[in-house]
Amino acid sequence: ELFVVFRVKKLKRQPNGLSTGDEGEAVVIFDADAYLLRPNSELIFPKKNTAEKVLTIVSGRILSVFGPGNLTIDTPLATIGIRGTGVYVEITSDRNYVCLCYGRADLQSKLNPAVSEQLNTFHHDAPRYFHAKPQEHNGRFIEPAEMVNHMDEELILLESLAERIPLFGPKPIKMPEKK
Repeated sequence: ELFVVFRVKKLKRQPNGLSTGDEGEAVVIFDADAYLLRPNSELIFPKKNTAEKVLTIVSGRILSVFGPGNLTIDTPLATIGIRGTGVYVEITSDRNYVCLCYGRADLQSKLNPAVSEQLNTFHHDAPRYFHAKPQEHNGRFIEPAEMVNHMDEELILLESLAERIPLFGPKPIKMPEKK
């Protein structure tokens, strides 16, 4: 079931996903997962009742948190295998940016599948660029990056909408007391 929590202009429902326009932005809950779609973003949700769940991020900037279970995130330049985690992805024509905000993931270049990494992060420890033209980056298909364009508060919001607390380290963060 799809539940749109917050919407700002131009949210378009596609047959199997969502897209936002130039000024569009949305927070969406789908099953045990939550998404923040920024302007000019498009994603295709996993097909129901299939053995392998694949989420396709076609374009834009999307912050997501995922419930338990295996999921593959497919971008133009990367394949990311995750197991219940938080991920921020930015798609541009020259590179894909991936920040595994916390959790475990297997990253693989689509341009050269032999180039891969396994990550286990606690707090934005290992963002990566996936380059469209590795020859312009000393032959590197995947390269370390800095954390950009997303915040812990956004992750906390998304996880709370999915009724979870993010793990920024070995223990859950301390949530504010209810009044």
